[in-house]
Amino acid sequence: MTDVRLTATNEVRSVLGDLASEYGEIAIVLDGGCCDGMGPQVVRPEVLGVRNVQIGTINGIDVLVPSYREGARRGYELTFDVADAPGVGSFSLEVPRGIRLTVDEQRLDTEA
Repeated sequence: MTDVRLTATNEVRSVLGDLASEYGEIAIVLDGGCCDGMGPQVVRPEVLGVRNVQIGTINGIDVLVPSYREGARRGYELTFDVADAPGVGSFSLEVPRGIRLTVDEQRLDTEA
């Protein structure tokens, strides 16, 4: 089966660089959280659970999913972007800047 392909806009790469400079080590988690749903969250690694698995990196930053969801992303390209989100509630580290990371999932062509 095709693995996961991760891409990110230049804006995401810039935001992640700024967050890494401010917070040190960070990670992106695609979780099924109660508040953020499946949206990407930028977090400090110490808040991650032990059952997260890495599916790739963006700018050298680990992108993780809960182990029970690892297979759900195989065969997809995940494109990370940034959206304006003033006043949104979330634990994600970029939210105080009035933005949110987003992810668009597209099935990879497996017949090529």
